[in-house]
Amino acid sequence: MATIKAESLDSAKKVKNVCPICFESFKTPRYLPCFHTFCHNCLSSYILSTCKSKETAVGFPCPLCRQFIPAPSFLGEPEKWTELIPINTIVQTMCEKQDQFCDACRRADEEEVATELCKSCLESLCLSCVKFHKRNAASKNHELIPLTNENKVPNENESRASCNDHNSPLEYMCFDHEELCCPKCVFTNHRKCKQVDEIEKTAENLIQSRTLEKLGQEILQHKDLLLKAKTEVEATTNYIDETSDRILEESSHVRNKLVRQIDALIEAHHNDLAHKVKEQKGRLAIFVDTVIDRQFLMSQYSKN
Repeated sequence: MATIKAESLDSAKKVKNVCPICFESFKTPRYLPCFHTFCHNCLSSYILSTCKSKETAVGFPCPLCRQFIPAPSFLGEPEKWTELIPINTIVQTMCEKQDQFCDACRRADEEEVATELCKSCLESLCLSCVKFHKRNAASKNHELIPLTNENKVPNENESRASCNDHNSPLEYMCFDHEELCCPKCVFTNHRKCKQVDEIEKTAENLIQSRTLEKLGQEILQHKDLLLKAKTEVEATTNYIDETSDRILEESSHVRNKLVRQIDALIEAHHNDLAHKVKEQKGRLAIFVDTVIDRQFLMSQYSKN
């Protein structure tokens, strides 16, 4: 029995709570819209290094799947983006736990190996407590996940961003400050604001006013303009490449032509020089022969 319990505990400890960038345990884990999770500092450094060569950064690719992630806000200010990316509370909770024992049993001073995690309560539960959790009217609809998958990020229904100050879901829209806020923010920072509506109501009003439809049309128009601009840039780039290649080819042709002409001039000069040297040497040879003959003549006269 003790062996089985030890093996179960060892299996439960095989959790994927390691950041894929630094390969260490998550520190303030934040998840992207593609549901990949990274340490706060790792993600911040990655965003800055990716966007430093951009003229005005509007987003970045996920380090894992390369999906383009739009800037959460502050276009052109990537150093502020990470703070606005939601925290993966499930991963954070599991990283903060010291063991994989059932939280409910520990409150009764008992130790049972936990097998699943309640995403609503953020508590680890053993097999017995899982059964009671599902039977309880207050928790029967809570989603449970195996501890081997506790690194799973929230699904689409749970992906609403959290408040940076209170770590609560952002459920309201403040029109005075044009920002989302949680219930606690409404009663503290926004209690004097003139218009604060629920996000669902705001979305419904936008749909009824056809604002989203108009915005969608504008986005499509901008998308077409960007596509046109991209096509023009690509055409210009191709023209530059072709022109550059043509100029290089023409320059090489002119160079080769000049080299051939210079070589021909040098060869002609060498031939002319050789001819003149030969001619002068011939004259000198004749002169030498004449001098020798005269020497012989003088010798004969001196004997007589």
